[in-house]
Amino acid sequence: MVYLNNENNVHDDNSQIRVDEEEGPEDRDSYYGFDEIAAANPKYGAQCSNQERLKDLHTNFKDVKFHLPRKNRGNGSAATDAFPNSEEAIPELVVKTIRGFRHFVTEIEYEVDKKKYTWNSRAHRKQLYSRNSEYFKDYKFQWKYALHKLKKISVWVGILFTIGSAIFVTSTALEYCMAIYQSYVLFQIFIGWPFFGGALFYLVGAYANFLEVINAPDVHPVADDIESLRKAAERYRRNHKYRWFGWYPHRIDYLGALIQLIGACLYTINCFVGNGEKSFTLNFWETEFLYWLPDTLGSMCFVISEYMFFIEYAHGWWCWNPKDVSFWAVFLNVWGAVGFLLDGGFGFGSYAFPPDSVYAYIATDLTLLVGCICFLIGSFVLIIEQSGPDATLLPGLVKD
Repeated sequence: MVYLNNENNVHDDNSQIRVDEEEGPEDRDSYYGFDEIAAANPKYGAQCSNQERLKDLHTNFKDVKFHLPRKNRGNGSAATDAFPNSEEAIPELVVKTIRGFRHFVTEIEYEVDKKKYTWNSRAHRKQLYSRNSEYFKDYKFQWKYALHKLKKISVWVGILFTIGSAIFVTSTALEYCMAIYQSYVLFQIFIGWPFFGGALFYLVGAYANFLEVINAPDVHPVADDIESLRKAAERYRRNHKYRWFGWYPHRIDYLGALIQLIGACLYTINCFVGNGEKSFTLNFWETEFLYWLPDTLGSMCFVISEYMFFIEYAHGWWCWNPKDVSFWAVFLNVWGAVGFLLDGGFGFGSYAFPPDSVYAYIATDLTLLVGCICFLIGSFVLIIEQSGPDATLLPGLVKD
């Protein structure tokens, strides 16, 4: 694969990678925190009237660096006084708009040398910055890109959730077959243990989602600058140290992923207790507190976490954007979680109805089935979201 640089000279892909590895990205470009940028730019917060939001911005970005490409820099600015030993000054960066829910920052509009850019939390975490870039205007699906994307944990999040949800939908639908529902052996084969297997897939998927969040790129590139994206993605691929756990309570996506993981653990307990011969001999209190309570609490966690991901996308309480595939991913998963919660709530209160009450039966199984279907579609949309062009397909990152 070859590509053109800013001077329209053709460069070989592999040779460019070798140059990057020899020199290192820090030798070619600079990475600064927002505190450094603010100190070097007097106009940094001049157009952002809410100073509390600026503090929130610094808190949300305290663990990362911002990539400012060399070609955007210029000497003779106020930044030279802040960094007198630097050969080149930080370009003038001005924060225009900060969006998000309460103290969480989910989107920023800013200017670098009077050119407007946007940073988005969900797009950055999933490395989908270049979806609408001019670079990908002629993008066509190719299997080599699909195989390359299997290296992304974001793809596996969608795959694991889709498999788990598909098992949930199948097993829940089979509960309407009375021959299966009333037979101990058939119930275990077609409903009980498959449901536990689906819960395990969902548990692994929740942990994969947690890993996606804590391993998000530690450099925020200039999202509309192809070269900045390529360098930031290459730096992440080469220098990133994989983390298996982390603590980032200032990020709404982290809290959503953590709560989702806790909910998946609780729901797995529910599915495990509902299997085996013992599940048919549970007394009232065992049924309520070993079976339905973990179900209800886990479903509550699902609702909270999925709504947090919706807020991350919407930058507020609510939005309606049906033309965007990411909207349907977060929107359908919220309703899937609501269906699970209604199932747990009706099940927890089922003692108020006769044992063979049709109302209780429909209330629990029907709401669960609807929730599973919403989860299935929403999870599959997560895979579709990753099927388009993104920063991982830039020159130097995909080899022919």
